Amino acid sequence: MPMTKIIECDAEKCVYNKDKKCHTYGINVGDDLPICDTFMKGIEKAGASSRTIGGIGSCKVKGCTYNEGLECHAGGVHMHKTRGHVDCKTYQEK
Repeated sequence: MPMTKIIECDAEKCVYNKDKKCHTYGINVGDDLPICDTFMKGIEKAGASSRTIGGIGSCKVKGCTYNEGLECHAGGVHMHKTRGHVDCKTYQEK
């Protein structure tokens, strides 16, 4: 199964965010909460310039419907900046 892609991320101050798209190979999502553990605030951008869309490397939110074996099986995810961190808006509680 291919890695779940990040369709949109509005954390524009993240080093991996370019034009509301994630440009790192794979992010890690939370423990008990669906928070992006890979979020890094900064001006200088990172990630491969050839990469046009990021993915979910691992998800530790066991209570999510899409979590199977610590991997995300959603068709795609949307990430949202809120109160100093980035949440997975696609999260659905089991």
